Amino acid sequence: ENLIQFDRKTNQDFDNKDFNAEAFNQFIKKSGIDKDLSKEHILKNLGLITENKLNNAGVLFFSKNIGKYFLNSTIGCVLYAGKTKTRILDKQELEKDFVSNLNNAVTFALRNLRTEYIIEKVEREEKPEIAEEILRELIVNAMMHRDYFSNGRALIEIFSDRVEISNPGGL
Repeated sequence: ENLIQFDRKTNQDFDNKDFNAEAFNQFIKKSGIDKDLSKEHILKNLGLITENKLNNAGVLFFSKNIGKYFLNSTIGCVLYAGKTKTRILDKQELEKDFVSNLNNAVTFALRNLRTEYIIEKVEREEKPEIAEEILRELIVNAMMHRDYFSNGRALIEIFSDRVEISNPGGL
């Protein structure tokens, strides 16, 4: 009845040559998982294998180029001059694995937001107009709660007076 969630569906198109071992190893290191466990054991325990194949969640996390499997999984990042979309100053399409896209989207936003320099001590403090923790939370929510069955993509748009983070999907 097609009641299986998107992330749990087996990805029949995934080619194991596209498995990003570097992203997997970084994930293992950051999460503190025993690196002596086999890749298959770890992926099964994380629920990233369905019917002995990598499922969609596994592809999103550990594919070298998720755009190859899901055209709508990329993230568009755009910096506009002013309050309208008439002039683009910077644009970036993020097409790597989920975690890399998240980190690159946060980096893009921080690079293009205004930063206040607070000089009260020996070393100055740099304070972006939106805190990194807040940006990260907003962007990860847009990525996680998007509708991957939709043809749209997550989009981060920075204007002179606001930041808009959107995704296809709803609450």
